[in-house]
Amino acid sequence: MKRMKELRDENRRLKKMYAEERLKAEMVQKVTSAYGASIRLVCLTFGISETCYRYPPILSDENAESLAGLFV
Repeated sequence: MKRMKELRDENRRLKKMYAEERLKAEMVQKVTSAYGASIRLVCLTFGISETCYRYPPILSDENAESLAGLFV
């Protein structure tokens, strides 16, 4: 039961962290389109890596397929 609570807390923390990073990426997109600023400069201003902005996350289904290929 204790382990289940720890996993829920960790899951909640990770979801919050992901939501914050996605919000920052959306703000970068709005600023770059509205003001014509470079992605590099805006990412530096908001304190996120360009990789976080440029590459979409791998969804869980895609992760499962990748892992299945490793164990075949």
